[in-house]
Amino acid sequence: MQLLKLTWGKCIKKGKECLSQMKKQSNGGEKPQNKDLQMRN
Repeated sequence: MQLLKLTWGKCIKKGKECLSQMKKQSNGGEKPQNKDLQMRN
């Protein structure tokens, strides 16, 4: 469980970077996948 918490911590810290990458991908035509990822967050 400790490893899982560390992984989530890194994901949260990099959240803004991930969102910016997702926006770039959505501009490339992967909008359905982008919407699915946003709903999970």
